[in-house]
Amino acid sequence: MAIFSLTRRLTLLVSASLLGASASAAVIQTAYYVDAHGRNASYLVDWNNTKMKADIVDSEGRMSGSYTDDGTRRIVTLSTPRVLDTPNGYYDSCNQVVTVRRTETRYAF
Repeated sequence: MAIFSLTRRLTLLVSASLLGASASAAVIQTAYYVDAHGRNASYLVDWNNTKMKADIVDSEGRMSGSYTDDGTRRIVTLSTPRVLDTPNGYYDSCNQVVTVRRTETRYAF
C-alpha cells in the first residue's frame, strides 16, 4: 500500500452573517462547499465567540479548535490534527489500491 501525505486547507464561503456574529456568545452556521473532487459537502460550525472556540461537524466526524477572526474570515486551528485515509482508485506496481492520507490542521471560513 502506498501512502501519500498532504496538508489541505479549505476556504469556505459562509453567509454574510458571519461578520455580525461577534455580538452574540454562540452562533451555529452551516458552510457549504465543493471539495477538490467536485463533490458537494457541508460543515455545521458552532462558534463560541466568548472563548474564541469552534466545534465543527461534517460527514467524517467532529473536530474542535480555537479560531482567529479578522473581520473577513475566521481561521480555525484544530486542537488535534485530523488524519483521514481514503482509497483513491489508483493502483500501485503490486496492484494494490493506493491510499491517500490527508492531514488537516486548519480551516478558513
